[in-house]
Amino acid sequence: SRATQDGVVADAFCDKLHKLADNCWAGGCGAAADADEVARLVALDLRSRRLGEHACDAAAPRAANCRVAEAAGLVTARLRSAPLGCGFLLGGVDSRGACLLRVEPDGASTNSAYASMGSGQMAAVATLEASRLGPDASRSRAIDAVRRAVEAGVRGDTGS
Repeated sequence: SRATQDGVVADAFCDKLHKLADNCWAGGCGAAADADEVARLVALDLRSRRLGEHACDAAAPRAANCRVAEAAGLVTARLRSAPLGCGFLLGGVDSRGACLLRVEPDGASTNSAYASMGSGQMAAVATLEASRLGPDASRSRAIDAVRRAVEAGVRGDTGS
């Protein structure tokens, strides 16, 4: 995707999805530089914690799984530590199952079955709701619904 500032494309190759751990990703919205930095710092925090846990192991993991709630707590702490202009959709699968959280720029977070954020969020949610997915939906049907929602969100935000 790209980062815009009013009518100007500030970064034509901005990452919107950030790998925090092998099992946890965050989608940033708002100020791209803030989202990139928060995600980078949280990923480093998570990796440092895993390496600390395996300090005595000869073969410490390059990247490891984390509890999604742990990652969400670190994102929340970073957002509350300074006035930043970004928010995140944070999702992953851990020993407790699948988890999706919406983390607002002020650090407030909510769990959700589906969510969207950013200037294209209304179009994305409308597409998700129209798909009428239930808990018994197939994986391929769910992936297709999410793909269509992302496309609708991008189309709904002329700055993306």
